[in-house]
Amino acid sequence: MACGASCRPYEVASALGSYALISSAMVVLNKIVFTHLGSKVPYPTFVTWFQMLVTLVFCLLADATVARPENKLIRPIAMSTSIARDLVPLSLAYCGTIVLNNLSLRSATKPAPMRDDR
Repeated sequence: MACGASCRPYEVASALGSYALISSAMVVLNKIVFTHLGSKVPYPTFVTWFQMLVTLVFCLLADATVARPENKLIRPIAMSTSIARDLVPLSLAYCGTIVLNNLSLRSATKPAPMRDDR
């Protein structure tokens, strides 16, 4: 594998599965927030920023609690300025996708009511 001896197939599968599950849950949560609570939460960009902040704090706390350096979530890597410069468009595109997703959920049509009160 490209990630070296420390990367096992089940770790990759678990990371991809976790990402898919959490991403799907966030989309459903955002859809509920922006459609059913839309009048109470009029700022989708703030919601996006807050979600990113909570994720960052969670990752830093999880990383601080790991005792063994090889199990750290955030590992130091050697990176040159040219590589970092090449990654800026990718980072901006990813953040833009998240922000635009929440903006589109804010203006999307409302689904059928969660409960029928007839």
